[in-house]
Amino acid sequence: TKPGPDGKLLYALHSRDYFIEVVDLAAGGIVRRFKRIYPKVPHVESNWEPAFRKKYGSPKIEFEADVKNLYPTGDHLWVETSTEDKAKGRLMDVFDKDGRFLDSFYLGAGRTLMAVREDFIFCLEKNEDESLTVVKYRIEK
Repeated sequence: TKPGPDGKLLYALHSRDYFIEVVDLAAGGIVRRFKRIYPKVPHVESNWEPAFRKKYGSPKIEFEADVKNLYPTGDHLWVETSTEDKAKGRLMDVFDKDGRFLDSFYLGAGRTLMAVREDFIFCLEKNEDESLTVVKYRIEK
Protein backbone atom coordinates (compact mmCIF):
# COMPACT_ATOMS: atom_id res chain seq x y z
CA THR A 1 0.00 0.00 0.00
CA LYS A 2 1.45 3.37 -1.03
CA PRO A 3 0.07 6.89 -0.62
CA GLY A 4 0.06 9.13 -3.68
CA PRO A 5 2.36 12.17 -3.68
CA ASP A 6 -0.51 14.53 -2.82
CA GLY A 7 -1.61 12.41 0.17
CA LYS A 8 -5.21 12.23 -1.13
CA LEU A 9 -5.09 8.81 -2.79
CA LEU A 10 -3.89 5.46 -1.52
CA TYR A 11 -2.79 2.75 -3.97
CA ALA A 12 -3.51 -0.68 -2.53
CA LEU A 13 -2.55 -4.19 -3.48
CA HIS A 14 -3.78 -7.04 -1.30
CA SER A 15 -3.61 -10.04 -3.58
CA ARG A 16 -0.93 -12.14 -5.24
CA ASP A 17 -2.67 -11.28 -8.54
CA TYR A 18 -2.21 -8.13 -10.59
CA PHE A 19 -5.15 -6.19 -9.15
CA ILE A 20 -4.74 -2.62 -7.83
CA GLU A 21 -7.30 -0.49 -5.99
CA VAL A 22 -7.18 3.28 -5.56
CA VAL A 23 -8.72 4.66 -2.37
CA ASP A 24 -9.74 8.31 -1.98
CA LEU A 25 -8.78 9.00 1.64
CA ALA A 26 -11.04 12.06 1.97
CA ALA A 27 -14.11 10.23 0.62
CA GLY A 28 -13.18 7.04 2.44
CA GLY A 29 -13.83 4.70 -0.47
CA ILE A 30 -12.43 2.97 -3.52
CA VAL A 31 -12.54 5.23 -6.58
CA ARG A 32 -10.78 2.97 -9.07
CA ARG A 33 -9.82 -0.65 -9.65
CA PHE A 34 -7.62 -1.94 -12.41
CA LYS A 35 -5.71 -5.04 -13.39
CA ARG A 36 -3.57 -6.38 -16.15
CA ILE A 37 -3.40 -9.83 -17.70
CA TYR A 38 -0.05 -11.01 -16.47
CA PRO A 39 1.86 -14.28 -16.96
CA LYS A 40 2.62 -16.02 -13.67
CA VAL A 41 6.28 -16.23 -12.67
CA PRO A 42 7.24 -19.57 -11.08
CA HIS A 43 8.61 -19.31 -7.54
CA VAL A 44 12.20 -20.47 -7.11
CA GLU A 45 12.42 -22.02 -3.68
CA SER A 46 15.15 -20.88 -1.27
CA ASN A 47 17.17 -23.45 0.71
CA TRP A 48 15.37 -22.60 3.97
CA GLU A 49 11.81 -22.97 2.67
CA PRO A 50 11.35 -26.77 2.89
CA ALA A 51 12.32 -26.78 6.60
CA PHE A 52 10.05 -23.79 7.25
CA ARG A 53 7.11 -25.51 5.52
CA LYS A 54 7.69 -28.70 7.49
CA LYS A 55 7.96 -26.88 10.84
CA TYR A 56 4.93 -24.59 10.39
CA GLY A 57 2.78 -26.60 7.97
CA SER A 58 2.71 -23.77 5.42
CA PRO A 59 1.90 -24.50 1.76
CA LYS A 60 4.49 -24.58 -0.99
CA ILE A 61 4.57 -21.36 -3.00
CA GLU A 62 3.97 -22.06 -6.70
CA PHE A 63 4.22 -18.55 -8.15
CA GLU A 64 5.64 -15.18 -7.20
CA ALA A 65 3.21 -12.37 -6.41
CA ASP A 66 2.54 -10.57 -9.72
CA VAL A 67 3.35 -7.14 -8.26
CA LYS A 68 6.39 -6.49 -6.07
CA ASN A 69 5.88 -2.78 -5.36
CA LEU A 70 3.92 0.35 -6.31
CA TYR A 71 5.45 3.78 -7.02
CA PRO A 72 2.85 6.53 -7.39
CA THR A 73 3.88 9.83 -8.99
CA GLY A 74 1.76 12.88 -9.77
CA ASP A 75 0.30 11.63 -13.04
CA HIS A 76 1.42 8.01 -13.17
CA LEU A 77 1.67 4.81 -11.22
CA TRP A 78 4.78 2.71 -11.74
CA VAL A 79 4.27 -0.96 -10.95
CA GLU A 80 7.24 -3.21 -10.22
CA THR A 81 6.35 -6.67 -11.48
CA SER A 82 7.74 -10.09 -10.59
CA THR A 83 9.24 -10.50 -14.06
CA GLU A 84 13.02 -10.24 -14.07
CA ASP A 85 15.41 -10.78 -16.97
CA LYS A 86 19.08 -11.39 -16.08
CA ALA A 87 20.28 -9.03 -18.83
CA LYS A 88 17.51 -6.39 -18.74
CA GLY A 89 16.54 -6.33 -15.05
CA ARG A 90 13.09 -5.92 -13.50
CA LEU A 91 10.00 -5.29 -15.67
CA MET A 92 8.16 -2.08 -14.74
CA ASP A 93 4.65 -1.14 -15.93
CA VAL A 94 3.38 2.42 -16.17
CA PHE A 95 -0.29 3.40 -15.76
CA ASP A 96 -1.90 6.83 -16.02
CA LYS A 97 -3.81 8.33 -13.08
CA ASP A 98 -7.04 6.72 -14.38
CA GLY A 99 -5.56 3.21 -14.37
CA ARG A 100 -4.95 2.94 -18.11
CA PHE A 101 -1.88 0.88 -19.04
CA LEU A 102 0.63 3.09 -20.92
CA ASP A 103 3.87 1.17 -21.31
CA SER A 104 6.40 -1.27 -19.88
CA PHE A 105 10.17 -1.09 -19.62
CA TYR A 106 13.04 -2.95 -18.00
CA LEU A 107 14.87 -1.09 -15.24
CA GLY A 108 18.31 -2.46 -16.10
CA ALA A 109 20.33 -5.37 -14.73
CA GLY A 110 21.73 -4.87 -11.24
CA ARG A 111 19.30 -2.05 -10.40
CA THR A 112 16.64 -1.95 -7.70
CA LEU A 113 14.13 0.89 -7.81
CA MET A 114 13.93 2.75 -4.51
CA ALA A 115 11.73 5.77 -5.32
CA VAL A 116 10.15 7.80 -8.13
CA ARG A 117 9.92 11.54 -7.41
CA GLU A 118 8.70 14.07 -9.99
CA ASP A 119 11.31 13.96 -12.77
CA PHE A 120 13.74 11.60 -11.01
CA ILE A 121 14.15 7.97 -10.06
CA PHE A 122 16.45 6.65 -7.36
CA CYS A 123 18.02 3.22 -7.80
CA LEU A 124 20.24 0.99 -5.72
CA GLU A 125 22.90 -0.46 -8.02
CA LYS A 126 25.21 -3.38 -7.39
CA ASN A 127 28.71 -2.82 -8.76
CA GLU A 128 31.03 -5.53 -10.12
CA ASP A 129 32.89 -5.64 -6.77
CA GLU A 130 29.52 -6.24 -5.00
CA SER A 131 29.52 -2.73 -3.48
CA LEU A 132 26.27 -0.75 -3.63
CA THR A 133 25.63 2.75 -4.93
CA VAL A 134 22.50 4.92 -4.83
CA VAL A 135 22.04 6.63 -8.19
CA LYS A 136 19.64 9.45 -9.13
CA TYR A 137 18.38 9.47 -12.74
CA ARG A 138 16.44 12.21 -14.52
CA ILE A 139 13.31 11.06 -16.37
CA GLU A 140 13.18 12.59 -19.82
CA LYS A 141 9.70 13.56 -21.03
